[in-house]
Amino acid sequence: MNTKQQTDQRLTQVLRSVCSQVKKNITTICDSDNTTAIPVLFSQWCKNQVNFCSSSVIVYDQLFALTRSVILNSKLVIGSQGGEDIQDVLNQSEDVEFYQFKQGFIQIPCSNDSLLRQLPVFGPRNDFTEWALSIDTYNSQQTADKCNTTQVLGHVIDDFTIAVRRRDYANWYHTITDLYTVYILCRFFNRDPKTAHILFVDGHPKGNLDSLWSTLFHSYQRAGQYRASNRSMIFYQELLWSYQQELSHLDISRAPYKDEVIYLDDFRQHVFTSFNIKLTNDSAAVNCDLINIFFLLRKNYVAHPRNPTGKVERQINNEMQVLQELQAKLNESKLFSKNTRFKSNYFETLSMYEQLSIILNTDILLGVHGAGLTHVLFMKKNRGIIELSLNTGLHFFFLAQARNVNHLYCPVQQDKVSATDIVECITNMLSLICPSNKISSNTIAITSVITTISTTLITSTTVLSTSNSKYSNSTINQTRQMTVNVTATTTSASLIL
Repeated sequence: MNTKQQTDQRLTQVLRSVCSQVKKNITTICDSDNTTAIPVLFSQWCKNQVNFCSSSVIVYDQLFALTRSVILNSKLVIGSQGGEDIQDVLNQSEDVEFYQFKQGFIQIPCSNDSLLRQLPVFGPRNDFTEWALSIDTYNSQQTADKCNTTQVLGHVIDDFTIAVRRRDYANWYHTITDLYTVYILCRFFNRDPKTAHILFVDGHPKGNLDSLWSTLFHSYQRAGQYRASNRSMIFYQELLWSYQQELSHLDISRAPYKDEVIYLDDFRQHVFTSFNIKLTNDSAAVNCDLINIFFLLRKNYVAHPRNPTGKVERQINNEMQVLQELQAKLNESKLFSKNTRFKSNYFETLSMYEQLSIILNTDILLGVHGAGLTHVLFMKKNRGIIELSLNTGLHFFFLAQARNVNHLYCPVQQDKVSATDIVECITNMLSLICPSNKISSNTIAITSVITTISTTLITSTTVLSTSNSKYSNSTINQTRQMTVNVTATTTSASLIL
């Protein structure tokens, strides 16, 4: 029997399975004997699940859905194929990268079409609202006469697969929120992330961060690539439809995170393990005799088709001058009785392995507000991040809090950044991560920085309350309370200088 005959035989077997609606048993963390160990978030998902069409569709908390014995017709996808070289699609409209779906794109086994009208009403920002509109059904009896042909299906995916619709696919912060979401979904369904296959339901071209998906999970495939095949119908035993970036429990819109950010240490461990990086002395205290300071710089590069010049915002205009002066000042001023080790680099030029290795050994991460500061999640606990803030975003304040890393804003002006101001911010951070050490800098100068930082944080919450409706009043109030706590902590640190 040749390869084609073997494939056809397998497809026939699968079709017979489809026709009889044979499905695997679903196991989630809800089935655990030790229910007390289930995270609060997962308990909520377990409690709020609804089954449709004999469990062909299971919706969890109106947030995500599992479909079984599902067929996708990739010919009914409207948009670019995806996976193109960026240089070939420069200035491409973003609209063509976000798919539209015709009726019948998703086909599930169901004998009663009216049951699908009972699907929960998802929020306007939830992708499944659009996906659900494309659902069609097939009846097992009506399909039975096709069970002896292989013209219906072109691909058979037996492996657990998660459908992801990426938005800011070239942005490190938003990619991490997506990766984290898929990771906790694997945990919820008791699946090893390394066995989970990823299906990109978008038409984005190649991106620098794409390889993360095949490193942290089994592999990825693009829905648009199936469309180019003569056999565009794909059968999935289990296809889970994830929720998108802005609904991720690690996204700024969810802050403050409370109990919703779960398994963060495990996710961090999974990332390091996937890149073959050993976590030695990961829980060790800061070595206050030798502080490792890393300045994360920002370099122009073409990340997506809408920015053909590669110009990156929020850069330090006098970067080289600042680096030279900063190196000199850190060498001159013995902030501690011992030494500091100062390094800088552009992560755009380094591999992810190199980036993570640097961050793992960094005590103080210094950088302009930007997606690169998401690396705070991979620092050791009780270290510090200094955000050179050209605006008042709270993204990395909340990420640092979730990781138990000290965070300070250091207000700067983009056109003229002062190395002296940065040294004062570093001095202030040192007093937080090594409070028992004496610092030789002027206490009055540090107190001035404290006042500026406090003002910046308060301004941040004011901006939230006046210009960003997606933050709830409770979020704003709790952020203000955290502002008071941060100010109090910083002031207390200055008293022991």
